[in-house]
Amino acid sequence: ADQGGSRIPTPGDANRPHPLELINDDCLSHIFSYLHPYPHLFNVMQVCRRFRQVAKRTYDEHCCITVFPCGAYRAATTAEGAQAGSQQGQGSISETIASERAAGRRVANSVSEAISKARPGETIFLEAGRHYLKDSILLTSPLRIIGKGRVAKDTTLFSFEIQDAFVIHSAVEMVNFKVSSRRGTCLEVNSGR
Repeated sequence: ADQGGSRIPTPGDANRPHPLELINDDCLSHIFSYLHPYPHLFNVMQVCRRFRQVAKRTYDEHCCITVFPCGAYRAATTAEGAQAGSQQGQGSISETIASERAAGRRVANSVSEAISKARPGETIFLEAGRHYLKDSILLTSPLRIIGKGRVAKDTTLFSFEIQDAFVIHSAVEMVNFKVSSRRGTCLEVNSGR
């Protein structure tokens, strides 16, 4: 029997779980990892509490890119650089990059590389330190760019001769970093969209 387009459950339906309830969270997370974060994964988060929890975990594991300060990535990813870095007290950076990769997280060499790898809706984390910009960065899809320093001044994007560090053509959330050049601070983002 049908009332207003919805099916009336039969007595046997009450004890039978929905097929999606039979899939464990790891399998569901793997399925969700194939979705683009924006808008699909965000829409999945609206379905139910379980989907929100699994989709949030999926987002944290698969939809974030970490960018390490200039020189730290290069030093940590080459054998001689890692050895020199550990002698200069930068051993923790190599270990951090290795653990990020071992955990299956994505790491980028530069802000430009991270933006080119990012899918719409993903988050780019800028580790505290100085990141150098060689060219203007064109942002054409919705992204989040977040500095991981304690305050905005801890994470700096430095440009030598670039007129416009960012050219924004989409909804971009930028939080907790500053952009500076030889002429001084161009932009400091403590919070915002």
